[in-house]
Amino acid sequence: MDIKRFGLFLILSWAIMFFLLPEPDGPGDTSNTSGSQSQVAGDALNAAKAVDNGTAVDGGASMVAGPAQAEAWSATFELGEIGKKGGYKATFSSLGGVLTELRLSDYFTTNKDELDKTDSKYWVPLVKPVRTATGERGSFGLQPGPSARDLVPYDLEQVHWDREVLHSAGEGSSVVGIRFFHRTPDGLLIEKTIRSVPGEHSLHLELALSGNPGAQRTVGFNLIPALGIPKSSSDQYYQEPRARACGLSGGEWELDSKQVDASGDPASGSFGVGSELVYVGVDNKYFAMLMHAAPGDQQPTNQAALKESSWALIKDLDWADANPEEAAKGAYHHAYAKVGLNLALPAEGQRSTWSYQIYAGPKERSEFEAALPAHAQLLRKDLGFFDGIGTFLLWILNMFHGLVGNWGVSIILLTLTVRFALFPFNRRSQTAMAKHATKMKRVQPRINEIKEKYKKDPRKLREEQTKIMQSEGAFPPLGGCLPPLVQIPIFFGLFSALRVAFDLRQGSFLWVHDLSMPDRLAHINFDTHLPVIGVIEWFNILPILMVVLWVLQQKVMPKPTDPQAAQMQKMMMWMPVVFGVFLYHYAAGLSLYMVTSSLFGIFEYTVVRKIWPLDETEAPKKTKGKLAKRWGTMMEEAQRMQEQKAKSQKAGGSGAKQSQKKGGTKGSGRKGRK
Repeated sequence: MDIKRFGLFLILSWAIMFFLLPEPDGPGDTSNTSGSQSQVAGDALNAAKAVDNGTAVDGGASMVAGPAQAEAWSATFELGEIGKKGGYKATFSSLGGVLTELRLSDYFTTNKDELDKTDSKYWVPLVKPVRTATGERGSFGLQPGPSARDLVPYDLEQVHWDREVLHSAGEGSSVVGIRFFHRTPDGLLIEKTIRSVPGEHSLHLELALSGNPGAQRTVGFNLIPALGIPKSSSDQYYQEPRARACGLSGGEWELDSKQVDASGDPASGSFGVGSELVYVGVDNKYFAMLMHAAPGDQQPTNQAALKESSWALIKDLDWADANPEEAAKGAYHHAYAKVGLNLALPAEGQRSTWSYQIYAGPKERSEFEAALPAHAQLLRKDLGFFDGIGTFLLWILNMFHGLVGNWGVSIILLTLTVRFALFPFNRRSQTAMAKHATKMKRVQPRINEIKEKYKKDPRKLREEQTKIMQSEGAFPPLGGCLPPLVQIPIFFGLFSALRVAFDLRQGSFLWVHDLSMPDRLAHINFDTHLPVIGVIEWFNILPILMVVLWVLQQKVMPKPTDPQAAQMQKMMMWMPVVFGVFLYHYAAGLSLYMVTSSLFGIFEYTVVRKIWPLDETEAPKKTKGKLAKRWGTMMEEAQRMQEQKAKSQKAGGSGAKQSQKKGGTKGSGRKGRK
């Protein structure tokens, strides 16, 4: 058969499969629910080890490949009300009985004007299929633990499960979920029911066991709540996705995270959280899929079944095939969490169930915390060390956004609020520094005279300079350092807040489509591979404007009279350039904040000072307070100790020279006697 005929044969085969075979997705469809799993495939099955990208699953225990399976099946459904909260497009697969893809119909990958919101390709993908060495995997995969291997001695993720598509009641019924079920050769029936929750970004998962073939006991299973969550942005400052587990320890939430590492070293591990597991799952920068025990009368039973949690990294073979050169360094671009479940086998004729809620939606603070208060710990972890300041700044931003309806304008108003709040401190600091500069102009000739007089004696020069500075009270005022110290935590708080705040996602301003991303004025794809910056795919104008304004702000600042301070100011002129390089790919919102702050500073130095000039008259010398006296005493004591040390070193050196001379004389005498 030549290649053309072979290609035609493949096309016809696929056509027959898709158009001539009956569709098994009708209401109450339970095809192949009996008989298809009643026997083991005998010698057609080979013993195999369950592997994930070459790494054994669940400790690498050997499991039989599986019994006779249901037919391969995959289908996509719309769950909930499309375009509203809780509206999803979900794809399910019989292989492992898993959810392979989930898209949110009320959030979009872009906010451009030409967006067609009815086109699902623009809907945010919460989870996507992941092709691995053992096949395509998805969320809600179930694996038997060591205590269940006698009942299920094979890999449940490599078995095709039977299914029943669930519909709403009444006319115009719609799909609300799916029930996967699998019967082991010994008769144990394992069920997984996945339903959407109307009006909520949430899925309901019910696990059930029935048909116990043996004695009542507790057996362990491992469940994967979320697998295949992609990156939600190209932000190089936020590594995503991240596997998460939160537990309760000593009455406080304890969160542990594992982010992706392309090298996959290590590829798996355990979470270190409290004894009581609260939730577990995976999230990226803006969206999350996290599982917790469902509330209700059965909540204690659901919670008690949750035991240890762990994480693992998984290779993205599709990415590796598309990027063979980079894949050589590692292709572990997905992370997933795994939760251990201790499930009690029911008595004969009984059916046991466990219910769990899966939050599957945005990390928008109000909704995220309303779904489960412990989610707040994850948001705090994202904000980092300055989470308190970041949370407060976001509250102010939201307040301004409620007034003006634009996030860019809100950032400008926040910047002006911060600058006006700090203006009294800045004014006082600038006045103190101006008075100090006036005093230094008067004292500087005496210092220059001493420098000339003792230029060959550095120790004496330091002593005389200290005496002049102490007598004149010419040390720089400590208040001059206060405004920068106050602004540092504000900067870092805003730095982290603008990086992860869901509210700023796709917030537009002028040409900027997303304030949480670089402004991307024009696409240039300049393949530079520069250090830190890397490849410049987009031309970002805001970081460049930020650097220019920083330099101008330093230019209009008054020049210090002290040569060392002047030299330091010249060196600081390079700092804006360094910051510009590091922040070139950072959120446009932060650049907008810094641009506005610099403009305010330039306005303050060039206009406000002309209208309201600083008081530069030299302040009278203040009487030393207790702290100043104590500081002077300490300085004098340190100076005396330094002088004593210098004298002892000098005396020691003279003594050594005299000993050498005496030794030399004695040696000469001995030589003479010889």
